[in-house]
Amino acid sequence: MNGSQHTSTDGIGAADTTTLTKSSEEEQQHDSEVENNPFSTPSPSSTGEVTLNGEEGIDAYSTARRIIRLIQCSICSKPLTDPFTLPCGNSLCRACIPATFDRATFSIMETQERRMAFICPFADCMEVHSPAECGLDVTLSRVTGEMRKLIRGHAGFETGRVVGDEDLIGRGHLTRIYYQSKSGALLYNDEGKDLNESYDADARLLESLKEASSSEMDCQVCYQLLHEPLTTSCGHTFCRRCLQQVSDHAQTTTLCPSCRKQIHHSPVLAVERCNKRLTELLSGLCPDMLAERAALIATEDHPGDISNNLPVPIFVCAASFPGMPMPLYIFEPKYRLMIRRVLASNRRFGMVLPNDNQALQEGLGLAPFKQYGTMLYIQHVQMSQNGTSHIWTTGEEKFRIKRWNMKDDYFVAETEPHHDLKPEEELALEQQHMMTTTMTMMNTASSSSAASSNSFTTTTSTSSNANFIQIFLSSPLARDTIPVFGQPPLNKPELLPYWLAAVLPLAPEERYRLITTRSVRGRFLIVDGWIRRIEAERWFDAPRVFACPVAVVGRGTVGVR
Repeated sequence: MNGSQHTSTDGIGAADTTTLTKSSEEEQQHDSEVENNPFSTPSPSSTGEVTLNGEEGIDAYSTARRIIRLIQCSICSKPLTDPFTLPCGNSLCRACIPATFDRATFSIMETQERRMAFICPFADCMEVHSPAECGLDVTLSRVTGEMRKLIRGHAGFETGRVVGDEDLIGRGHLTRIYYQSKSGALLYNDEGKDLNESYDADARLLESLKEASSSEMDCQVCYQLLHEPLTTSCGHTFCRRCLQQVSDHAQTTTLCPSCRKQIHHSPVLAVERCNKRLTELLSGLCPDMLAERAALIATEDHPGDISNNLPVPIFVCAASFPGMPMPLYIFEPKYRLMIRRVLASNRRFGMVLPNDNQALQEGLGLAPFKQYGTMLYIQHVQMSQNGTSHIWTTGEEKFRIKRWNMKDDYFVAETEPHHDLKPEEELALEQQHMMTTTMTMMNTASSSSAASSNSFTTTTSTSSNANFIQIFLSSPLARDTIPVFGQPPLNKPELLPYWLAAVLPLAPEERYRLITTRSVRGRFLIVDGWIRRIEAERWFDAPRVFACPVAVVGRGTVGVR
């Protein structure tokens, strides 16, 4: 915005003026509305200090500078205009983005746009960013826009009026500091000058700012207050855990839930940097709501914690796997009640196999279900008028049941995650196996046969199974299973054994072996044995074998009586 200023040694002098010009039709409309409702100067607070969030010593007047800094660009020191958030988490005005240059090499870049780059102007980063990695921050733009409109409306000046320092007397310290930053007279790191202003004016405006900003800082996936906000390359912001779920469920590339554009992000979202400015706005304007949100997430992330009185509901049905879809038909009353409760909480429940052979299990004894299972997340529900429902779920992490009980005729349990081995442990296991294989080859007369049967790596298994998968995709069974489970995840080797277990006609005990196994390599060994047996028995030469229970799963009608 344009403006002229005359600054004295005391900050903005008495002759300092700022011409209010409007940059959009929306601003003109808003100013026209407040033109007929001029601001009347409030009387000073009779109590002295107006506290913020009920904390003694923290009030709207003394924190005015910090609040305005939340919407102030640290590069140009003016209120953020068309804010862009960079991959490092820092935000700045569109006009403050440095000039781009052509990279000398860009062998890994997909497009010409990603070839152009600029040096990050923030001292805590100074890395090379590409314009394709950042966009207009939609959430931050809305929040800062609402705050600007509220402050202008609070001041109550007529459209186009020249505002001097004397015109701001009685409007509150917060309003005065905003107009100082708007004119460019208040640098980002300057504290400004405290003046004797109205406590009531600052407190009323602050409450309006808190209410307006919090309503704009909701995640568009979970529709709750943002927690650990991550801004995508297209400019939309989501909770870290929500974006992680979107990425986990993506078949190939991750698409933005808002605009459906491809998202460029780190392969490990756990280390992606949060949007710093939105994080500051959340903690500065709505700390209580943020604390409640964090507590709720902590509860949801540990659903098996008995101390939180939130045991995991257990559905005894079939084998399910991480990353794989699982359609279910719910008609039994006890499970209908369970699903209603799950939908009202975190949409998660555990799926386990029945313990049909009544085998003793460590810590569980003769429990009517298997000890290991998979946590399912409900993606979609289709309710019928008779109370039954079709639900579409996706497998998340595997778990082990520590103890269990009954609740309203269905099982609940305390669980613990059943994580895979760490990559270094997996590598050590494979190296140990290769060393053992080498010793076997040296000590056996039939070294060639030993090499062919024992030399195994995850990489060689993935490539050797390619022919089998191609044959399977052309089989009658694929017509029932592919629409549900999708194409084989060849680009995600850790999910490939689960996909094969989901689509092949296997006994429940065979599928259960994958759930209990913590090694990716171990799961490939199991799958390799399945494929060898299938090829030896020439399953694909007998179409009748495809009329198996897994086809029922493929049609999305797994029922439990």
